Amino acid sequence: KVVNELHSLDKERKLKALQILNILEKEKEVEPLLYELIKDPDKKIRATVVKALGILGSAEAIKYLIKMLSDPDIRIRANVIETFEHFKNPAIINLLLPFLQNPDNRIRGNTVKALWNLGYLEAKDALEEMINSQNELMRLSALWVISEIDYPEKKVLLEQIMQNDPSQIIHKKAEEL
Repeated sequence: KVVNELHSLDKERKLKALQILNILEKEKEVEPLLYELIKDPDKKIRATVVKALGILGSAEAIKYLIKMLSDPDIRIRANVIETFEHFKNPAIINLLLPFLQNPDNRIRGNTVKALWNLGYLEAKDALEEMINSQNELMRLSALWVISEIDYPEKKVLLEQIMQNDPSQIIHKKAEEL
């Protein structure tokens, strides 16, 4: 029945079915349907499909995820990058490196986090660039990354941020960590 809901014209029913399937992980039955849904015009549907494909993790799913890195929606591209951190494949590192220069804070933050968790510790340089950015959203994303990764110098870095950053919002977030 859940699989049938993927064919529904009702966006909310389709989303709920995708969320259920994310939990159930019914690979063989669902995978071909997900490849159809990745073309759905609704970005929420596509974003949820990305997560489901990440759970599947098959070679074919990875091919589709790579294609989704060029989706026009920033959220979807960021979700794909987030999904890639779970694949312990060295080729993923090379695929993600260009996104370290992306102007979007969420994409860059997810890229730093994914690369760090894949063992690419040179992502530290990109994290430091984010911390020193003029863009407050970029700095907030850097704080999020710091909270999500096992960063050995976390305490020292947070103290430096609280001393040097001009934003009260950044100070408050850094204190919370």
